[in-house]
Amino acid sequence: MRYVPDQILLAIAVRPHQLLTTEALQTTLKTIDAEDLPQQISKAMTKAAGLDPLKIEQLLVLLDQPTVRLLQRQNSRHSTRQEELIDKQSIGQAMISFYDEHGYFPDEDGCGKSKGKLSWRVHLLPYLERQELYEQFRLEEPWDSDHNKTLIEKMPEVFRVTGIKEPGRTSVHIPVGEGTLFSGTEPPTLDSITDSPESTILAVVADPGTADIWTKPGGLQT
Repeated sequence: MRYVPDQILLAIAVRPHQLLTTEALQTTLKTIDAEDLPQQISKAMTKAAGLDPLKIEQLLVLLDQPTVRLLQRQNSRHSTRQEELIDKQSIGQAMISFYDEHGYFPDEDGCGKSKGKLSWRVHLLPYLERQELYEQFRLEEPWDSDHNKTLIEKMPEVFRVTGIKEPGRTSVHIPVGEGTLFSGTEPPTLDSITDSPESTILAVVADPGTADIWTKPGGLQT
């Protein structure tokens, strides 16, 4: 290791031939009737990488700092995607909670006295632990009234989508159009589902190019 450069963080010695021919492994392979597995691995790696592991006595794997930083970025992106997925699942749960209380889902342009004025997303706020923000809206006024426009910038994190930089915009939509749950003139109910609830889409995360103001009525046309 004294000859390994400072930017190397980890060095691992691997002995493929010894690993694949060890007595313990051979015994295990015989038990599961897979004695030819080392030969299959050998052929596959020789074809893919030009290296036959059965002919390699020892190799050294070095992990350097740039590789570690790359892996960290990839893991960070993966973690972000997981967090976003959890967020979007909470939207579906909020839709169900809304239904349990009202007996119907919010339509793409709201419901009750805000019908045609505010987005369905606004009506989910109490079920996303944002009751205080919900109470700031004037439900009888349209989304772009002087008052309601001031709340656009307060879009909850749950509606944020990676790739959309403009504040107050989201590509979390409910699908509208023929064959969707939100295709009628009345607020959708479970009775509106003609196939099965498991195959019915309540909301989608669409391409950032479909982003719109989160308080504005409307859905994603299918």
